[in-house]
Amino acid sequence: MKSEWMIYTSVCEEDLEYIPRYLQEMERLEVCFAMHFDKCESSTKELVESHPNCYDTTSNDDLNLLFSERHKQGVLDIAQDSGAQYITNLDIDETFEQDIHEKLDSYVFQSDQIAVRCFYKQLWGDPYHIRNDRFGHTCRDKFLRVLKDCYWHMKFDFVNGPDLINKKDRRKVKWPRFDPVYPDGIVVLHWGAMLQEVREEHKERWDKIYGSYTKTGKSPYGYHNMMVDSDCHPKPEEIISNPYLPKKHYEV
Repeated sequence: MKSEWMIYTSVCEEDLEYIPRYLQEMERLEVCFAMHFDKCESSTKELVESHPNCYDTTSNDDLNLLFSERHKQGVLDIAQDSGAQYITNLDIDETFEQDIHEKLDSYVFQSDQIAVRCFYKQLWGDPYHIRNDRFGHTCRDKFLRVLKDCYWHMKFDFVNGPDLINKKDRRKVKWPRFDPVYPDGIVVLHWGAMLQEVREEHKERWDKIYGSYTKTGKSPYGYHNMMVDSDCHPKPEEIISNPYLPKKHYEV
C-alpha cells in the first residue's frame, strides 16, 4: 500500500453502480481511501467499509439534509491527518490512466509543487473513446501536498476543491499553478459524462444540489450545461481512441 498517498471521495446512493469499479481502482492503485456517505443504505456502507483499502468513513444519514461540498471536510481531515505526503479528491466516477504507477514517483512524489495538476479527459460514447475538442483538454488539481503549517479546508457548498489555509493566521494561501505537460502529466478519466442519458441525470442532480446554494437556483458551472448541449458536443473527428485506458478496465 502506498503510504505516501491517500484518496478521499464522497458517494450517494444514486452512484451505487460506480462503486465496484472504484474499489477495483483502489486495488489497482494500491492506495487507501476515506469515503463520505451521503444518505447511503447500510448495505452500501458495508460494501465499502469491508474493503481492505478502506481507511475510514464519515456519513450523513439525514434524508432532509441536502449534500454540500463542505460535508467532505471529515474525510479530507482523515486523509490529511493520515501521514500521507499527498492526498487526492477522486470522484466516484473517475479513474486514473494506465501508466500512473510509472509516473507517480517522478511526477508527484518527487515534486515540490503544492498542488500537482492532472489532465482531465472525458470518456465519450464508450470507454474506448475520449473527446479531443477544447472541452477535452482541461486540467484539475488532483494531488494536494500535506503541509505542516497549513491545512486544506472546504470553504464553499458548491466548490469541489478545498482552499489551503495557514494554521497560524487562518488566511488563505496562494500558490503557483503549473499545467501538466505531455507525456509526463498524469491523466484522469471521467466516466460520468460518457452517455447522454447519464449526462442529463448528472446535470439535473447538480442543478438541484448546487442550485440550492446559488441565487439562480442552478449549478453555477457552465460545464454542466455544456455536457448536455448538443451544440457543444465534439464533432465526429474530435472523438478519438482512448490511449489511456488501463488494459484491465471496469465498465459500468
